[in-house]
Amino acid sequence: RECQPQPQQQQQQQQQEKLHPPQQQQQPEKQTKPQKIQFYQALQSLPMDVLLLFGSDDPWCTPAVAKRMHSTLSSRRNIHDNDDEFDDECANTTPASRYVAIDNCGHCRNHEAPAA
Repeated sequence: RECQPQPQQQQQQQQQEKLHPPQQQQQPEKQTKPQKIQFYQALQSLPMDVLLLFGSDDPWCTPAVAKRMHSTLSSRRNIHDNDDEFDDECANTTPASRYVAIDNCGHCRNHEAPAA
């Protein structure tokens, strides 16, 4: 048989609920995931000139990665064509990119070849 609360217990419980109403379960807000931007898409959208300095012996960012980055950057078009914020001289320029490989250097160029 089930235990039923006694009338006195019910009254105490009701008084407690009045003083401290049970919190309603709130539905968690659906969080939208930030849209992922692919690395090369992000490179394509950079509006400024870019200098790529890579060590020719870098095991993580290999010369092939550097060349692909440079190719992506070189294919950018002027993103300020219809932007009133830029004067005519700036509006007609495409951002530049340059790739420089430092020989006999790995990933930490500033330590391995500080004079370069």
